[in-house]
Amino acid sequence: MGTERLLAKSWDSTTGTQFHVPTIAWHTECALDCAKRLLRLRGGDAIHAMGLPQSAMVVLERIVLFAVWLHDIGKCAFSFQQILEMKTKIAQPFRHEAVSWYIISQILDDYLSYYIPDKTERWMIAVCVAGHHRSFDIQDRQYGAIRDYLGKSELFLSHKDFHALFGLVPTDCDSREMPHFDDRTLSAICLHKAISKAVIDYDDCIFPIIDANQKKIISLAKSFLIAADISASALSGNSIGFDWIDKKLEARAESDARKGSLEKTLGGKPLREFQEAVAQSKAPWTFLKAGCGTGKTVAACAWAAENYSERQLWLTYPTTGTATEGFIDYVKATELEGSLQHSKALWDIEELELDVGIETDENELPQREIALRGWGADTVVATVDTVLGIMQNHRAGHYAYPGILKGALVFDEIHAYDKFLFGSLLRFLETHPNIPCLFMTASLQESREQALRELHYRIFNKELEIRKGPEDLENLPRYTLIKSDSKNDPWPDIKNYIQQGKKVLWVSNTVDQCIAVGREAQKKGMKPLFYHSRYKYSDRIKRHRAIIDSFKNDDSFFATTTQVAEMSLNISADMLITDIAPVSAMIQRLGRLNRKADATSLHEPFPFIVYEQQRHEPYTSKDIESAKEWLNRLPDRISQQDLINCWLPDVEDQSRIYANWLDESLWTRKSSLREASKSISVVLEKDLGYIRKGEKPISYYQINMPRRKIADMESFRGRRIATDSHIRYLELEGASWVKK
Repeated sequence: MGTERLLAKSWDSTTGTQFHVPTIAWHTECALDCAKRLLRLRGGDAIHAMGLPQSAMVVLERIVLFAVWLHDIGKCAFSFQQILEMKTKIAQPFRHEAVSWYIISQILDDYLSYYIPDKTERWMIAVCVAGHHRSFDIQDRQYGAIRDYLGKSELFLSHKDFHALFGLVPTDCDSREMPHFDDRTLSAICLHKAISKAVIDYDDCIFPIIDANQKKIISLAKSFLIAADISASALSGNSIGFDWIDKKLEARAESDARKGSLEKTLGGKPLREFQEAVAQSKAPWTFLKAGCGTGKTVAACAWAAENYSERQLWLTYPTTGTATEGFIDYVKATELEGSLQHSKALWDIEELELDVGIETDENELPQREIALRGWGADTVVATVDTVLGIMQNHRAGHYAYPGILKGALVFDEIHAYDKFLFGSLLRFLETHPNIPCLFMTASLQESREQALRELHYRIFNKELEIRKGPEDLENLPRYTLIKSDSKNDPWPDIKNYIQQGKKVLWVSNTVDQCIAVGREAQKKGMKPLFYHSRYKYSDRIKRHRAIIDSFKNDDSFFATTTQVAEMSLNISADMLITDIAPVSAMIQRLGRLNRKADATSLHEPFPFIVYEQQRHEPYTSKDIESAKEWLNRLPDRISQQDLINCWLPDVEDQSRIYANWLDESLWTRKSSLREASKSISVVLEKDLGYIRKGEKPISYYQINMPRRKIADMESFRGRRIATDSHIRYLELEGASWVKK
């Protein structure tokens, strides 16, 4: 059984949308072109970022180019070609990456030894090829190498398109005579035995034994291979020349342009003393501790403008909402080219009509390729997952990596990272000591600050440089804790403030409580704004924007939110009511109150009420008891410095996080970057029609709900389908389970 051409991807010859037939050899040639450009533009930066010796550059180039050359060789299998030709999903007996690994290690090893005499390097090439799709595991049922252990497939090793690959050997030395092989049948059992032996040899350290530097090179090589593969597909698929890579990765704003952009942000005001101190910091890593609303992000922009004009500035935040607001506040209004990078960025750009510098240009990638478009940005605003995602083999992390390697990275709100995310930050820093970083937060757990200090001292043999916010603002009395006059009933105080034309914010610990507060406000004649995490994304954008815009005008209003307010909302309320929560969360919530106060303020501190619910989900009793003790220690007139001074943080375990990208050389497996979610994903039955039309991805309509019995709910693409009998959904309030 044969096939006319060996394709690397599906192709419709009748559409005329692609000039070249996308054969394995043609795509490989494109990927090699992209890989050479990426290595020339970022190879040296990668070696420097990881602290590898300069001699490692030659090895990295060799591993990357040979891995790119061979990464799709396994697509010569009939089972893979059948899928492309029939354009339908047919179960393959094994994945093409496994076939590529098999051909490299079991068939071509002698041929490759002519070009790569070192057996360990040939092994490194094979595992890079096997792992170039990020989800490859010999044992995993979904992503495993073998899909059908009784299956088999013919390998077209004598095909002209297979032979064409050997004219692309990436070497300057004399080419070896092209090998000739007869077609053969590969069984899943044979492939499984070969891979199993490789796993056993690796686990038992029989062969190979690789050192720490070689592990780093494997990690880098996989990322360069993934970047070359995706950029080749994206650029060739949109008929864009590969010099696009050079233009994007070489272009950066001049220092004067960055400083001019900063001056525009400042609006003619000079930098504050602490901002100037941060800007003048020449340390590899700098830590800024300053209260909410003091101007930390301006300090970060000044730091980048003063020291790293040739580098891409990355402003990273823990949430998508904060990232989008950061983009609006610090990039949209400037003349620098900016990029918004997070899982919902494309929708934010579309829904909020953000100007991201998109021009009608036939030589530009479409907006859906947002991760690659970011290569050319002067400033990238992103969730921290985009940067740290590479540690667990997330797609966004690999795609962004060419920009990150020559970036100046700002990690904001690091106190809000969960244990796993902060552990991944430490591993990233440990592995990339020569990428300049700025850490920012209003407060930080003592154990986390100590971990940063110890890591910095171990790498640089000097103390971590810590800058603090302005003393006059840090010590300014901003808040006062008041007791409600109506037996813990805050509504009389809320009504009084609303009548005075004030803005009132209530932050609840759960969505159900947030909705209940809003409904109570409606009963009392108010028109509350709701905001929490249990919306379809399109509605969440509207709710977010409504609150932001309402705080900017002069009208009074009442908003009911959840923890999303702690970071996602750059707002300043006149009065705050909050459920009691862990101290770090309380400090962040207070950052939404009297945020714009300055040393010239003549008014009294703004009030906040702590409302204690009977239940404290999702927090522990220990969290709540610590918060009560903290509240009792606070003075009558409270400054941001008081919030920190009265906090006795609990010790947090800082055990080393396993990073799949670094620690798993043999295969490539994706893992979670954050603690596992306790929610389930649902879609409304009424939205299924829109989802099936494919105008938006399913995650656009997805709602994350707290767990409950779901036996009576059908599944659709990994989500549960919710009918009106399951979920009550309103555009204003969001989603809530229907009580049974």
